[in-house]
Amino acid sequence: MARPGLGFARFGMVLASFWPLFLLWAIRGSPVIEDWILFFCCGSLIVIPNALVLIRIYNARSQNDTKLITVENAQDHRDHILIYLIAILIPVYSLPLDAWRNIAALIVALILVITIFWLLDLHYLNLFFTIFDYRIYTINPDNRSSQTGRRDSFVIITKKTSLIDGEEIRMHRISDSIFIDLS
Repeated sequence: MARPGLGFARFGMVLASFWPLFLLWAIRGSPVIEDWILFFCCGSLIVIPNALVLIRIYNARSQNDTKLITVENAQDHRDHILIYLIAILIPVYSLPLDAWRNIAALIVALILVITIFWLLDLHYLNLFFTIFDYRIYTINPDNRSSQTGRRDSFVIITKKTSLIDGEEIRMHRISDSIFIDLS
């Protein structure tokens, strides 16, 4: 199965989805890492990936990288944010940062979770979208259609509270499997 394109944007989106975790770690601190180092590392892991996402969205808008999407079989995935918070953020946050061995285990766990997010195309799970009142929908095209050049499902991020089958929306492409409604 071919993986979606714009890999750098996807990687930025995966890292950006973990900004609440990095913020909590910076606030909590660690007895083995000086505060300024932890603030710098966590701050960089918050700012840089989210800046990459914003740059990709800006580029999509300025280059008019759009696609007319016809809604079909849309599923609202607000529940994915809750699952993400409970299943990922809280357990990873609760790991102690009090010894170098624990920090190494935490980094390995984080790499594994990031890899899973990458492989399962969960790079759209960013709380910033929720904070700014965007909703996340998965579009599951039937076997006859191929709107995005693929028959796989894809994600649209929009402020619309509901989508109607057959509705057409001009979307900006963030990656080959994620589109955002900037209207």
